[in-house]
Amino acid sequence: MMDTNERFIFLLVVIAIGGMIALTIGYMEHVRRSEMRRLESLLERAKELGGFDIIGAYMNPGDVGDIEGLLDRMKENGVNLIIVFVNPRGQVAYYPSKYYKFIGGRGEDPLARIIDMAHERGIKVWAWFDFMGYKELLERHPDWAAVYPDGKTTLERPYYEGSAARYPMNPLHPEVKEFWKNALLELVTRYDIDGVNFEDDYGYCYGGENYSYDDMNRKAFLRFALEHNVTDVVWPDDVVPGGRYHDLWIKFKCHTIAELTKELYQAIKSVKPHVVVSIAVAVHPWQLECGVDWRLLAKEGCIDALTFMLYSDDTDWVARSAKMVLDEFKRLNSTVKPIIIIGWELRDDPPVKWLEQAVAVLELGYKELILFDASIVDSIPNCWSVFKELRRV
Repeated sequence: MMDTNERFIFLLVVIAIGGMIALTIGYMEHVRRSEMRRLESLLERAKELGGFDIIGAYMNPGDVGDIEGLLDRMKENGVNLIIVFVNPRGQVAYYPSKYYKFIGGRGEDPLARIIDMAHERGIKVWAWFDFMGYKELLERHPDWAAVYPDGKTTLERPYYEGSAARYPMNPLHPEVKEFWKNALLELVTRYDIDGVNFEDDYGYCYGGENYSYDDMNRKAFLRFALEHNVTDVVWPDDVVPGGRYHDLWIKFKCHTIAELTKELYQAIKSVKPHVVVSIAVAVHPWQLECGVDWRLLAKEGCIDALTFMLYSDDTDWVARSAKMVLDEFKRLNSTVKPIIIIGWELRDDPPVKWLEQAVAVLELGYKELILFDASIVDSIPNCWSVFKELRRV
């Protein structure tokens, strides 16, 4: 049994613990009420601004168990565009394809079903298209593989995202370009899609890896360099990061990808003029290393829209970046439409944070917003509902 002193100490401990619990509950309630006030204030501001014409969300079908239920929640909360990852990292396709391994069973067509269900709910569908190669494809066409500075190909040494091997291809190779074009035309002609969104992996780097230092690119770059009065290139030493002509190599890559983008764009428009063609881009300068120069794409009108991946939990940075994009488009007098994507880095944040960034984008005059991605929003309690008031009716 406890003596008097022990009972007194025990009582003090119980009181202290109770006080700490009460303080914690009180603090959590304070935070909840503060978030509610902030949420109400943001929703009121969104109403004053008039809301978005389009709110979209990316979706990988493999990440969603009940797609029909997801589409119901999207419709109920004002989301009117879904961007479906139709061929994740080029490894599989959610539709029967001549060009990619079909992930469904005999007689199935998951993409067709998603399109039908979405259109029944008034939700438009864009196909999110990936340009990565895959092992079996490059084994059949080893010369399609991109090449590292040391001469190894991406077939010999794929790069890895976690445990998954990735097989980039040479974006200058005529047969690779034809493969991509045919794969896109298969998709566009067979399905009633409203748009195509290019993944930004059809250039010269991805996942921190730089390529393609093959002979085809070497010869093309030497011709390009000659046009810029450069005749003393040591390959590949002068063009790798830190090399004498690395900046000129970047310029060459950006020119090559802009021309490829135009080619793919024109192919799609030739069969389905109404289909919106876009590409996901980043504002970070490192994307120039890939050959994806959003300013050049905007200036030359290579595409209908550029979707900017502004992934950060820093709302001020998102707002500054979105404003910079608008200012640049005005300076370039571009006819291409800029669209902001938020999310990913908000995957552990409450709905009010998503709303905060959405309203920051709306404040700048953007009328279209895309969320990355549907499965993340779906996993956050009450997150879909904050967007209901953001749609312009």
